[in-house]
Amino acid sequence: MEKAAAKLEVVSLRKRAEIKEKERIEKKQKEIQSLVTQHLEADNWSIAVKFLFSDDEEAAFMALDMIVAYVMSSDLRAEKELPLDRPTVTRLRDLLEYSSEAIFSVVWYLICAATDTTRIEYIWHEDRLLDKVVSNLTLPSVELQTACTELLKCIFECKGDRDVSSWIQPLQIVKEFSNSSHAKRAAGHLLDHMDVPHRVDLSTWTPKDVSRWLMNQKQLGPYEVYSKKFLERNIGGLQLMEISPPDLATMGIHNPTEQEKITEIIDNLRLLNKKGQIGKKDVFLSYSHVNLQTARKIKKALNAAGYTVWIDESGIRPGHKWRNEIAEGIQNSKAFVFLMTKRSATSIYCHDELGLAEDMKKSIFTAHYENITNIDPGLRLIIMSRQ
Repeated sequence: MEKAAAKLEVVSLRKRAEIKEKERIEKKQKEIQSLVTQHLEADNWSIAVKFLFSDDEEAAFMALDMIVAYVMSSDLRAEKELPLDRPTVTRLRDLLEYSSEAIFSVVWYLICAATDTTRIEYIWHEDRLLDKVVSNLTLPSVELQTACTELLKCIFECKGDRDVSSWIQPLQIVKEFSNSSHAKRAAGHLLDHMDVPHRVDLSTWTPKDVSRWLMNQKQLGPYEVYSKKFLERNIGGLQLMEISPPDLATMGIHNPTEQEKITEIIDNLRLLNKKGQIGKKDVFLSYSHVNLQTARKIKKALNAAGYTVWIDESGIRPGHKWRNEIAEGIQNSKAFVFLMTKRSATSIYCHDELGLAEDMKKSIFTAHYENITNIDPGLRLIIMSRQ
């Protein structure tokens, strides 16, 4: 009984100590909140910023959040300048390395404070801080993507002589897949000024890149589950281009609807891939876009049978760029399937695709969807001679 009583007493003392410590922290936080607020409202910006250098990391984070929230809510960026010098930038970097959750406040502080070339110099030469900003570009948070791309755009416009090759791939991903129109525009602007293609080079993607890309595909539903499955299988960019429904089944993704969604977004990604990097496919499916739904059914059936299919679902896009993509798709496919309908039989685009497949000596097959009696003799000759 005495031992049990002693044990209860120890537990009680611990709880009281925990409560006391919690009360102490809350009291200190309230004091800091009050002081920071007073200095901000009195326009004592430099004094408020000194709280960022507190030995208490939690107090520093709290002060940072309060300063950024105050500036953003009162729209003072055009009237006041947040203090920004080398020690402040270094301290922001240290806070960011202490806790990645501070990224949003750190980035917005820098955006608000980066008002001239001298200030931007301080950020520009802080490699570790910029690396952190770039590494957060491909996270699924729309607000974070917007803030990070805006900061990089602001910096790059003033200082364009830095090696920014590490920025290219994350910016390409944001440009193509972000749910933030602002982030897309900022990323596109940066890529234009960096004189690099907007297109994605999948051959350079690591399994972590693939996983981050999947984390941005919120239309998939349980995108976090898929991201984990692909990462566990160590699937990089080149392997991603070869994924088919049977491969997804071996990964534990058996639902046909889920398989179709994943295959579709991979196909869309493949179209955005850099020229010369499109993965090999079993079949190129040629069709008139009037018959898109029928083409999708054929693709689904071929996928279910274990064949990979190249199909253009983006609509007719005349021009050199579009023709290059189609030609590349035919070249990288083992066989060519022509969906024979009244529209495809008279489509100049479908005829061009068929003629190119003939020139490349591809195996050509015809899927008859409609009974057509009056087929162009040249079209008939190609189809009959290559099957």
